[in-house]
Amino acid sequence: SPMTIVLHVIPSCIDFTTSESIRICQQYDPRCERQIIVASKIDKHDQGIGEKLQGIGAGSIYLSLGCVAVLNRKQEEIDGKVSFAEMRRREENFFRTNPAFLNVPKEYLGSRELVKKLVSIQQDRIRSILPTIIDEVKQKLQETRNILSQHPSAILTENDARIAFIEILRNYRTEVEKCCKGDYAIDTEKATNGFDPLNTQNWDERIAFHLKMFVKAISTQLHEILSKFSLTKQKTNIANIIDENYGGGLPNFPTSNIVQQLYQPCHKKLEEPCKQLVAYVAEYMVACLEYILKKVLPAEASYKDALIREISKTVKATIGKSKEKCLESVQQMLEMEERVFTVNPQYMKTFTEMKKSEPENDTLLGLRSYCSIVHARIVDHLSQLCDYWFVRNGLLTLDKKLNTAFTPAELLKIMKDLPIVEQKRAALKRSIDSMERALITAEEN
Repeated sequence: SPMTIVLHVIPSCIDFTTSESIRICQQYDPRCERQIIVASKIDKHDQGIGEKLQGIGAGSIYLSLGCVAVLNRKQEEIDGKVSFAEMRRREENFFRTNPAFLNVPKEYLGSRELVKKLVSIQQDRIRSILPTIIDEVKQKLQETRNILSQHPSAILTENDARIAFIEILRNYRTEVEKCCKGDYAIDTEKATNGFDPLNTQNWDERIAFHLKMFVKAISTQLHEILSKFSLTKQKTNIANIIDENYGGGLPNFPTSNIVQQLYQPCHKKLEEPCKQLVAYVAEYMVACLEYILKKVLPAEASYKDALIREISKTVKATIGKSKEKCLESVQQMLEMEERVFTVNPQYMKTFTEMKKSEPENDTLLGLRSYCSIVHARIVDHLSQLCDYWFVRNGLLTLDKKLNTAFTPAELLKIMKDLPIVEQKRAALKRSIDSMERALITAEEN
């Protein structure tokens, strides 16, 4: 590090330039700006020691931070337990009375001067880097506060659990409502073109969009079934069937029985895609609601997985009930559609337009026109049924059901903090407190 100071402890009697530590430091500090030599065993110094300490002459090296000579305790002084205070007195007397150090500046002599030099260097370093350290501590403090804010409030009592659960349900309801209304972020990468709603890998939280795409996919299947009377190869066969079943009367007025019989094979094929739609929507709703639930739950919550499992039980039961009711309504719709009937003025308008461009059998044209009415009618009805049972009587009732699904004791059992979570939260608070106190002290000084 550029702030590191290297303290070389070298016996005063040897050539400083031959020291292994000096040689190694030349690679990292070639200008000798971050090194100090402590000349030990000064009582055994060689000639020219005064100049050598000042970086002058043979065996010396000039360092920006200089060199300081110190007097070490001898073995008998160590054995005699001579105090450091006494050693400082002896050291000062040694340098004062030794002719070799007579002309050496005071700052090069003694452990007291070494301490002064190191303290001065430390102060200079602190002054130079303190602003940067303060900025780094402030940044770290904000990061730690953000981490703590992401942790949910401590849940230790039934009341804590209830408050946290109500907040989760509120966020859940809000998010579900937004997804049902189409109030979600637009992702240009999730283009509508080529979107296959029946591929579960494409599913996400966009409820309104997915419902539309599900119905659109089933609408295509229904159109293929009901377009039988428009197929060129079928026209001749159907015309022959009409002629064969003609039972008298006017040739251009076939009996209603013939029309009903011609329509029935198509009608029977409608049941599978209609009920398939309900199954797809039910499966999607369960997956979507679990996705939204994971989204609204605090990421750091220790109870996340356990709560998802418990809530999913209510979700699946609710969606299962919606599926059951929706299938009953679809069955009633199909039974009503079994009879060929319409008062929609669009029927005659379509028939007339077809007649102008395709002057074929009136009964065939009538069936084609009627099938277009049935297609539109069923698609609209299916859309309404899915919205009614899965959204209005499904998704939007979940928060009320979940609100009474658990007793306070059950909620606490599910959501109570694990000891490790509380320890982590406490550690974050201690860290924040320490950094705040450190910043106050730094700014005061």
